[in-house]
Amino acid sequence: MKTKLFTSCTTFLLYFTVATFVLTACSDSDSDSDNKVNVNPGLPERTYKLDWKIKSEDRQRVVMDQLLNGKFKSDFDQIIFEYNSVGPDLKTPVRLTGTINMPRKVFTKELNPRHLMILTQWTHAKETERFSLEGKEEMSLYMTGEQACIAISSDLYGWTLTNEKAQAYCCPEITAVETLDCWDAAIEILKSKGYKIDGLPISNIGYSSAGMLALGIQRFIDEHRPDIKITFTGVGSSPYDINTVWQNYVETNYTGYVCSFPLIMVAYNETYKMGIDYKEIFKEPLCDHIQDWILSKKYFTSDINKFIGNEKKVDEILTPVACDWTKGVGKVMYDKFKENSLCDPSSTWQPSKTTQFYLLHSTKDTYMDWHVSEKMANFLKERGCKVQTDFEDFGDHNMYGGVMFAIKTCLLMELADNQEDSEELKTIINELTELIKDNKELQSLFTK
Repeated sequence: MKTKLFTSCTTFLLYFTVATFVLTACSDSDSDSDNKVNVNPGLPERTYKLDWKIKSEDRQRVVMDQLLNGKFKSDFDQIIFEYNSVGPDLKTPVRLTGTINMPRKVFTKELNPRHLMILTQWTHAKETERFSLEGKEEMSLYMTGEQACIAISSDLYGWTLTNEKAQAYCCPEITAVETLDCWDAAIEILKSKGYKIDGLPISNIGYSSAGMLALGIQRFIDEHRPDIKITFTGVGSSPYDINTVWQNYVETNYTGYVCSFPLIMVAYNETYKMGIDYKEIFKEPLCDHIQDWILSKKYFTSDINKFIGNEKKVDEILTPVACDWTKGVGKVMYDKFKENSLCDPSSTWQPSKTTQFYLLHSTKDTYMDWHVSEKMANFLKERGCKVQTDFEDFGDHNMYGGVMFAIKTCLLMELADNQEDSEELKTIINELTELIKDNKELQSLFTK
């Protein structure tokens, strides 16, 4: 992903004393106060034009072709586009990229779509891991022809056209705004191409860090977008409340995913301009390699884990200050994480009571303790929502757990939509569910 940042200026026009702006390029500075205006982002009434532009009319791709000698091979097509949105301050104009993904027969209109989906990409660290570039694992099981699903996804800030910026990792409000801008642009594109999408049920899917972001999108829609009705929101194994996860790491002095520390803390420090010196929160060698290991986006998370040391204890990675959330820098981080929590008791969010929520988290997940998902589920239940949970032993986070989430949400989105499953889809789901129990190749579908 070697792309350059557009640097042409934003043109401001005045219509009947109402300030509007038309984005023609991406700002090259997040701190340019002249570019900051009240933009009402993420809403249909936004003061900027989406100004979408298709970059690829038909990028043909394949998923699961190497799995079990191609038994579950699925062909799908992508429409890749650019659109206008805002950066992490929710004011500064940026140009982002997004994708519209659909099975081959839906793309060619041999088959009408049955679902629309907001699909958020999970944890990535390497610059090529975006749907518009090399990424595709998350959508593997959703691109079967039988599902007939159109999945819309934003590459988000910090990637592709804004690759030199830090990603806004686990920042739910920012992700929601940029995703809703992407969604509105994608819907316009689909309608302009004659796809029959009016009235289709909408699902909202995210696993791992993307689960937190998917619920952030749900919250934004519930609070600001009554025009969008989410039928099914499926999320899995995610840090809905970062403090709960962080505190468990410190108390047990263990995590099976050591790169989570720099990915989250660096993202928050850079995104919210907190001004924390990395030597205050990370021990060597991590504190000296934030730029090349994290911000450069040169490496997969598996590489970063190796650099840090997969077997290191928490107190060998974080400083004592970063392990104390009651004072100093630790308290500063704690407060910012609390501000972004999706299940904090003080939250005023009333989640939709018509949306079917589904939360999965394996009790053997070593990346984060599963009780954070229980906390999220209880938050939804206390507010009268329809909630289904799966807190069983599905193995570790990627091995088995992630694959089971994809399989189960494929079926549950159909049930929530009150649609009759195709027999072919049922067969695929049942076969995969049985095969995964003993098949290491399937269990590691989403690992690198």
